[in-house]
Amino acid sequence: MERKLKIPQIMRHLKEAYTIYFIVFCGILFFSLFLGSFLLVIEVHWLMVYVFISVIALLLFFISVTYSKLVHKVIKKYHFIIVAFFCLFLLHTFFIAVLSSRNPTNRWVIWNTISSLVIVSTCYFFTGRKWLITLTISIYSLLLFSNVLYSRNYNTLIPIDSYLILQNLSNLGNSIIASVRIKDIFLLIPFLLLMPSLFIRNQLLPIKQRWIIFSSSILISSFLGVFDIYYHWRSRNEEFKDAFYFDSIGSAYSIGFTGYFIWQIVQRSLQNTTLKPEEDKEIKSFLANLSHTSGLNSPFPENQNIILIIVESLESWTLINKIQGNEITPNINEVLKADKVLFFPYVVPQTKGGRSSDSQLMLNTGLLPINNGSTFFKYPNNIYYSLAKSLKENHQFKTCQTFIGDKASYWNQGLMNGSLGFDNLISSEDFDITEQINMGLSDESFLKQSIIKIKKLEQPFFVQMITLSSHMPYNIPANKTHIDFSVEYPEPFSNYVKAINYFDFSFGQFLDSLKVNNLYDNSIIIITGDHEGLSLDQDKEIALADIGVGKPMTTEYFVPLIILNSKIEGKHDKIIGQINIYPTILDLLGIKTPWHGLGTSYFCKGFVSCVFKQDFTMVGDTIVEDVKKAWYISDLIITKNWFKHNTLRRN
Repeated sequence: MERKLKIPQIMRHLKEAYTIYFIVFCGILFFSLFLGSFLLVIEVHWLMVYVFISVIALLLFFISVTYSKLVHKVIKKYHFIIVAFFCLFLLHTFFIAVLSSRNPTNRWVIWNTISSLVIVSTCYFFTGRKWLITLTISIYSLLLFSNVLYSRNYNTLIPIDSYLILQNLSNLGNSIIASVRIKDIFLLIPFLLLMPSLFIRNQLLPIKQRWIIFSSSILISSFLGVFDIYYHWRSRNEEFKDAFYFDSIGSAYSIGFTGYFIWQIVQRSLQNTTLKPEEDKEIKSFLANLSHTSGLNSPFPENQNIILIIVESLESWTLINKIQGNEITPNINEVLKADKVLFFPYVVPQTKGGRSSDSQLMLNTGLLPINNGSTFFKYPNNIYYSLAKSLKENHQFKTCQTFIGDKASYWNQGLMNGSLGFDNLISSEDFDITEQINMGLSDESFLKQSIIKIKKLEQPFFVQMITLSSHMPYNIPANKTHIDFSVEYPEPFSNYVKAINYFDFSFGQFLDSLKVNNLYDNSIIIITGDHEGLSLDQDKEIALADIGVGKPMTTEYFVPLIILNSKIEGKHDKIIGQINIYPTILDLLGIKTPWHGLGTSYFCKGFVSCVFKQDFTMVGDTIVEDVKKAWYISDLIITKNWFKHNTLRRN
């Protein structure tokens, strides 16, 4: 009997010990992060904030020593909200740790504190129910986890408009699973630490006390937030402004995920689609300064078809290097040795939230992706000048079509296809789905069936073909694998190499079919990658260190641009961007159009190798401010539907 009486007492002491020691642990962690951030970058305004918080911490410590019983009573009464705050702060910390290899800025700690404090106090004020607050934090954890997985596939956080694009998830199950890393388990730790607090009995606080907690949290958060905003407004920190506008992950490392999420909502709600006179003037001024003077000036080759193949996740290094003496892309490599082949190995991908659809946007219109979201979903009904429209209007092309082995709804292809000037979209509904690999119809079956359809087209035609088998997680069936290694490499790297090799095998069959059907010699064939394939932080670094491959496998990402049956041939090693492909094709083929895009043709006189990536970092030889500004101008052109109000005339 005596033993039974002691068990509840032991349990009560254990619960109290858990609460106190966990709060002490989180307090040490919290202030350690604060201290660490200020030791790394000491600035006067941050030092003032840290002194302010340190004074409060010292006062709390003094009170805890002097009035230990009172402190124990307060902790016992308010333990859940204290623990919930530290768990949320810890969750934000782990989110940044697993998101990428970047280092957060010192201001991130401030905004992390603000968001954690506001979220917990708001939940506590409106509900006060521990289980409901725990559920809210759990859902929030899932949101952060989803953004981590999304960033590994798309190099950006989920755009606010993409949360409702559920149809894009239909074939991405394997890709999502392949994106999970062991370190992601850290995102579960805050939830597990919060769970024991649910079983510590305490009374629901009256609304008056919850109001005091909520008001105090808002006051503290307002002080920290206003202080930081005022400082950056006074210092006119343009570097931060650029990073915040163009680099979602960078902004999360600066103002936290919640700050960036709220910014997206504000931007979306305040978005004005009306073209202002000053904006129209700024766009026209920018376009007037773009140079399109070329030394080529050659007419479009008569009766030539154009076949554009956009290869999923194709990186340039796979075309040049061997692994253990085996060529990854033997068929493409053989093509590169032939006459009349133009090869650019150093094309910097510039896709953003629209990912694969962004590459189609750049290739077909010469416009850069919008800042937030996908153009294909947000602005499919806009007016666009495009490659397909120019070919039909100025070069008597009979038909322009897009082929893809997936549903027409994927990235809103069905609706956007017409706006880009294509007559028809041949999607999975039009193919015989004999075998599916990763996201859609296998490359081998897709290209074989496409030849049958292409043969029936009236010439000259423009066909855009989008492959899918080399999409993450790059799982190729064993009976479809045409390359093997004796050394074990990380699974994502091995799978990626096999997936690219599988495309190469399918591509070799496609070229043979073009030749057999007398379509090769009278077709200009363009092959390029839509975006990078391997993440730098894990698989690519292993490959760099282990297999010893040379250029162009570097710490930068590059996709190739190959043009077969080109009147200019050779390998060109200058760095160009995806935005330069559209004007380069126009220039090379002599395509007539009043719109040359926002990039510059490689063949333009005085071409400068300068590319600004989606995170607004520069790659190339020389910084050109207009190349940087093109992102802003393109965003204006698309979001304000500028072509609807302006009809361009060919010079």
